[in-house]
Amino acid sequence: MESQFGRDLSSCCCLVCLVLFGILAVLIYNMPSKEGKRRKKRRKKRCENCNYLLRGLTGNRCPECGTPFER
Repeated sequence: MESQFGRDLSSCCCLVCLVLFGILAVLIYNMPSKEGKRRKKRRKKRCENCNYLLRGLTGNRCPECGTPFER
């Protein structure tokens, strides 16, 4: 026959394990992938105002809308 303390302890351990598993699943799901990093890097080379592709330009203004940008 199992005591009340033993049942409480085992249910508490199960609850802790479920919470830790949930936290781990959320962390893994939200980890940035290599593809996500590449996309973010590509996004930096666009005009903030009109989204014009700024790669390969010699000036420091967007040719589409005239917004200045940093290299």
